[in-house]
Amino acid sequence: MSKVIELECVANRYGWGKIGEASEVAKLCKHQQNFSLDPQMTYAELWMGSHPQGPSKLLNNKSPPLYLDEYITKNPLVLGENVYQRFGSTLPFLFKVLSINKALSIQAHPDKAHAEQLHKQYPDKYPDPNHKPEMAIALTKFEALCGFRPISEILTYFHDLPEFLEVVGQEAVDQLIKAEKASEKGHRKEAVHKALKNCVACLMTSDSNLVKIQLEKLIQRLNECHEKREDTTPYLGRLFLRIHEQFVGDIGCFMIYFLNYIQMDPYESIFLGPNVPHAYLSGDIIECMACSNNVVRAGLTPKYKDVKTLVEMLDYNPQTVEATKFNPQIVDSNTCIYNPPVDDFSVTKIHVDTNTINEYQFKEVLGPSILLAVHGEAQLVYTSESTEITLDVKRGTVLFVASNERIKLKNINTSKELLIFQAYCELNSS
Repeated sequence: MSKVIELECVANRYGWGKIGEASEVAKLCKHQQNFSLDPQMTYAELWMGSHPQGPSKLLNNKSPPLYLDEYITKNPLVLGENVYQRFGSTLPFLFKVLSINKALSIQAHPDKAHAEQLHKQYPDKYPDPNHKPEMAIALTKFEALCGFRPISEILTYFHDLPEFLEVVGQEAVDQLIKAEKASEKGHRKEAVHKALKNCVACLMTSDSNLVKIQLEKLIQRLNECHEKREDTTPYLGRLFLRIHEQFVGDIGCFMIYFLNYIQMDPYESIFLGPNVPHAYLSGDIIECMACSNNVVRAGLTPKYKDVKTLVEMLDYNPQTVEATKFNPQIVDSNTCIYNPPVDDFSVTKIHVDTNTINEYQFKEVLGPSILLAVHGEAQLVYTSESTEITLDVKRGTVLFVASNERIKLKNINTSKELLIFQAYCELNSS
């Protein structure tokens, strides 16, 4: 069987997705043979990989259908020797496209040891024993909450928003002020983390009636400001009202004052290591993660909230928006690599200048890859048993490429932008 295989992938229609043609997921899926776009439906996630909750299907396999997880189990060395030895006969990553119209839950992902513990104790809530580091690369304008703000910003919100202060409580805020002013650098960091954790715990465990009252007060005040044409940007007024409209009465609405509000342009990225609090708010992204579905939630969701676990596990290290963003490595004018500090995955962006190039040679990867064509057309060429094979690549094409395969693009359509993302896992021999 060929080691370069076109895939038919799962499109999930969660309620938070974008509707019809507005969804990048839907537009990419239009390429697939068995996909019919419903202009009234939401399209949220395109899953590309072997995760058991949505494995990709080998497109040209005869009946019965063969799924990627089955193919890898039967042919484990397509992963490469190093990846196989480390991860077994499992693709280490899950590649996705997300189209987000409504905020996703405030959440974090456990590290490996914690994931194993949670899976053992609560297998119905935490379905596997793996960690879930993940990376998001913007395809369109993208908004997210990610990591804790600098303490000075959080304290400004406590000063300017009495509703926020009332829910958390003056005592907890005074402890944070005291910790921020501590003179010893080492002690200060520890004290800030402890005080910030206490503030978050006070918010998340506050009385539901108090939360409702203070949310309504803040909504009324922000609406009055807007009626008077007063600027509420310093209070994140329009963001707060938009999120509250999506999740009426949800305590997570106040979390925007604890977490960095990040606005990203196309191809900017963030990396979410273990225990980093985050919530995606809107936009279309490429996402890559370890092959897991473990999520600890505590707000902006009707799903199960594990507040105690989340408060205990969070990374309380405050940092700026710019420090939160993740910068890729520029390889050349056509290629950059998003290479996070984990072994499970990396992502290469191939953005070909079609005015100056008609052929592109991929770097040989000693591990498995999944390619997604986002824009443009070309032919992908590889050699199988001394025979040159050519595959047509166009918008929405998804390909699995086995380890150590030499592939290139030729006959690139010069009238269109060519944009391809390649998710892969490559381990050193050591």
